[in-house]
Amino acid sequence: MSNLNTEDKQNLTDNVCNELLQKGIKPTVSLVLAELPTISSRSTAHKYFKNWTDNQSHKKEELFKKLGFSSEFTSSVLNEINRFNTNAEGRYIEQTQYANVQRDQAISDLQNSENKINEQSSLISQFEEMINNLQTELATEQKSNESTIVEIRRQLTTPIDDNKQLSKKNESLRAGMAKAELKLESNQQLVDEIKSQNAQLLFDNKEFNSNIAELNRSIASKESTITGNEKLIKSLENEQEKTANQLINFDSNNIKLQTEIASIRNELAEVNSKLSDEKDKLAKQIFKNSEVKSNFDKQVKSHEKVLSNYEATISSHEKLIAQFEINKSKT
Repeated sequence: MSNLNTEDKQNLTDNVCNELLQKGIKPTVSLVLAELPTISSRSTAHKYFKNWTDNQSHKKEELFKKLGFSSEFTSSVLNEINRFNTNAEGRYIEQTQYANVQRDQAISDLQNSENKINEQSSLISQFEEMINNLQTELATEQKSNESTIVEIRRQLTTPIDDNKQLSKKNESLRAGMAKAELKLESNQQLVDEIKSQNAQLLFDNKEFNSNIAELNRSIASKESTITGNEKLIKSLENEQEKTANQLINFDSNNIKLQTEIASIRNELAEVNSKLSDEKDKLAKQIFKNSEVKSNFDKQVKSHEKVLSNYEATISSHEKLIAQFEINKSKT
């Protein structure tokens, strides 16, 4: 097979092209190369393919000449057939390209929508994590505030009890001082001792009062801290409410995006259906063109047969005329 000469390669090319025509397929150089592995060069295949197309055109011209059609009529018919095929092919190619563009656009919109959903899902996860952290911090702060309040109340209760005891002691000392003053004249030493105890008690009372004031200031500071914490808790609750509203908005947007995705998918299905219909129409049109060509070939063969009959009749008449002239000259 590798030692084929030019004539053999031309015959193989002619056979492949004729078989493709019989199947209703328009021959091309690519199809010839695919069917003939012995020809590897595209330029070589193009040369044999051009010879075949030139031969076909020559046969058609001879056929039209035998049928008595003018060259203008022949060119007009061929041009019209080529124009019809070219327009149909161009129209279907344009429709196919438009359908492909619509499909690609739908796929791109679908991918964009899915990216938006993924981004919003990520934001929702971040907000949920933020809410959980705020709730944890809030619970921890509340526990800390409760512990602080309990400790302050405990510390406040002890000085108050001590103050009550001191007040009772002061009252008792005042009563003792009153009694001692009555006995002052008789017991000066006892009076001095009572005065000393009274001075010590007054000093202790002042110290306790100072401690109570310090505790009151500490309580005021703690109460201020508690007030600040309550404001912080209120602010956190507001942030939590805003975050919940944002989550609701995200859910609403997510539903809208899902609806848009479903609509895009429906449109994509419609485009694919239209593309399938256009392909079916193209196949039907190719089949019709094949039938038209087949009928045209049959008509050409019929005309050739009629033309052959006419030529035989003319030849017979010419023989009769010649015989008649011979007989006439003899007479």
